[in-house]
Amino acid sequence: IGTLDTTKMIILNVEIEKFEGPITIMAKAQAEGTEEHYSNITEYMSEIIELEVSELTSTPKYVKEGEKVTYSLTIKNKGKSTIYNIRVSDVLPEELTFVKATYMYAGKEQVVTNLKNNKVLVEISQLSSGESTTIKVIAKVGLLEDKNDKEIQNNMKIAATNYEGTETNLVTNI
Repeated sequence: IGTLDTTKMIILNVEIEKFEGPITIMAKAQAEGTEEHYSNITEYMSEIIELEVSELTSTPKYVKEGEKVTYSLTIKNKGKSTIYNIRVSDVLPEELTFVKATYMYAGKEQVVTNLKNNKVLVEISQLSSGESTTIKVIAKVGLLEDKNDKEIQNNMKIAATNYEGTETNLVTNI
C-alpha cells in the first residue's frame, strides 16, 4: 500500500453479490520493524432475498365498456429476513381508467387512489419472513375499438431493496 503518515487513512469498500451466510471482517496491519496489529472482528450476516410472486389474474376475463376489472397477485417473503421497500407498479393499458388499488398491511386494508407518474404504484415498507399480501388493482373499462376480438393486456412489475425485480405474466381480457 505504501507509506502512510499519521493523518492518512485507507478505506476499503467490498461489494459481495449473491452470497448467503456469515461474512467476517478483520483487518491486519504491520509496519516495517513492528509487530502485526489486528482490528476488532466484525461479523455480518448476508441472506438472499426470496420474494415469491404469484401469477397475475384478472376478473372478469370477458369485459364490456363501463365494467370494472380487477387484477390480483400475491407476494410472499419466503426468505429468513425482512424485505424492505417493496414496490408493485402497473402502467395500465389505455383502455382502462384507474379506480383504486388495495392490499393488506399490518392487519389493515390499505387503499391507493392516486397515480404516480401515470402508473399505479403500491409501496409496502416491509414484509417479514413468512408474511404475504394480496394486491388488487381495480380499473374501469373505457371505450373499446369496434372489433369483436379487442384484447386488453396488462402486467405488473415488482421491485424491492436488494431485489433485482421481476415482471408478472401478461393477462389478457377480451
